[in-house]
Amino acid sequence: MDSLLYRSLVNRVILHIDMDAFYAQVEHRRTGISREEPLAVQQWEGLIAVNYPARARGITRHMRVEEAKKICPDLHLVHVEIVTFEGDTNDKQLKQDEKRDDLPRKVSLERYRNASMEVFEVLQQYGIVEKASIDEAYIDVTKTVNNLYRRIFDLEQNDADKHGLNETNDRFDEISEKFCNISSFEDLERTSKEFKSYGTIDTAKEEDLKLLLGAVICQAARAGVLEHTSFTCSGGISHNKMLSKLASARHKPNQQTIVPVQGVQSLMEQLPLKNIRGLGGKFGNQLCSKLNMLQLHGKDPCAADVQKYSSEVLQRIFGEKQGKWIYQVVRGVDDDPVKERDKSKSILAFKSFAPIYNEAGLDCWIMMLCADLAKRIFAERQMKCRKPRHLTVHYTRFQEKGRKYLESRTCPMPSSVLLDSSTPESICRALEETVRTTLSRVKDLYPCCRLAIGAGDFLESSDNSIMSFLVPKHISDSHLTTAYGDETLKRNADTQTGKNLGIMQFFNGSSRVAHSSGDQSAAPIPLVNQVTSDATLQKKRKV
Repeated sequence: MDSLLYRSLVNRVILHIDMDAFYAQVEHRRTGISREEPLAVQQWEGLIAVNYPARARGITRHMRVEEAKKICPDLHLVHVEIVTFEGDTNDKQLKQDEKRDDLPRKVSLERYRNASMEVFEVLQQYGIVEKASIDEAYIDVTKTVNNLYRRIFDLEQNDADKHGLNETNDRFDEISEKFCNISSFEDLERTSKEFKSYGTIDTAKEEDLKLLLGAVICQAARAGVLEHTSFTCSGGISHNKMLSKLASARHKPNQQTIVPVQGVQSLMEQLPLKNIRGLGGKFGNQLCSKLNMLQLHGKDPCAADVQKYSSEVLQRIFGEKQGKWIYQVVRGVDDDPVKERDKSKSILAFKSFAPIYNEAGLDCWIMMLCADLAKRIFAERQMKCRKPRHLTVHYTRFQEKGRKYLESRTCPMPSSVLLDSSTPESICRALEETVRTTLSRVKDLYPCCRLAIGAGDFLESSDNSIMSFLVPKHISDSHLTTAYGDETLKRNADTQTGKNLGIMQFFNGSSRVAHSSGDQSAAPIPLVNQVTSDATLQKKRKV
């Protein structure tokens, strides 16, 4: 590896934390079923999570329930949470209702999202955390490692400047204090003997010593997660996000792996291109086609196949910027920074269903999705102190010959949703009114086979000015079109009573009926049309 690539590779220490069969662990904790027994999480007739004892018996994700029970008769099957108008459905009720086709139901991942928040609360204590998914995180521990390295080797300020260790930060100083037991090279060497690595660790090299310090932090973070949540996780330690993610998958479950520079080449050369972020899918196919590598040696092309090409050749074929990136990434060099993010950019409630041909058929799903989204918006405000500024409605409609058109419309979030006094019930009513108004303006909506309602463009609610939330920053006044002026949609009182009963039970299981005479704050608001269909996209591509 040339010196330039080497320097860019070793200047950071990045951890990747990957929860072990996360959904299954959540269900073990909830149900009390022994973790030594085979367990799988079921969604309708398929498996979406399988614990390690079940995997050892031959059970895999996406396997059909019937097949799994034949292979492992003593398999514990726990169905993912289901919500209906009667409220959350427990396991016993689900078995009673699973034969009913007339009961509108949808999957809820709330218990897993809540468990995920527990995990990320712990991980925040160990560095800069980027949430990769509900059960994965990257942690940049470079500054903490530099602090520890400076302390262990008792570097003077001049030496620290020379090593790039002169940054100070109260937050990272505080994290460093967690590891006061590591105060010498001997302490580090003794602690690191239990760590697994892919490639030889050379303690004469500064970068390898820093990876060992990263491994100490990773071990502490994993222990913290276990102590506070009872969940185990695996970890990867290396110099960038790509390598640390590959490392965490080497030894599972409940273990961690270091990938030093010495192990990068052997790790990368046999790695299928489709497993490298950015080289899968359409671009990966284009890359293989242009390099005549669609099928080599009877197997999928690997990074080693692309490593044969020089940077100059790749730049000539793919352009300067993309060519340089390809040359580096197949050698394990990834400059993508860890972006501090433990919150989702948007939240979405959606449901696919058999084609619906009228408003009455769609309305039950509008209510259910709005109720789901309302609970999550309320939780975001209560737990993360933030509020969404816009609402997006996605819908998929059938056309002739079975073609599907995915379209969406976005509008400012109803003002009542943004009030600190709003409740899940009032948020739900406001969302319902807005979604119905939005869909009433769609021509040829039916037959509709999928509906999704999302909230996004979140702002921290420390800004108490309600007006700052009303219009998303990327939507200008010139793009706003008036929906219905000051007219407020009114619903039939009898119908309203029945709907409110279902929604109230959805939220708190109460059988009391909440009567509404029409919430003025839920009146239609200006809409922003952002309609994109498959046909439109195809026309744009042709142009």
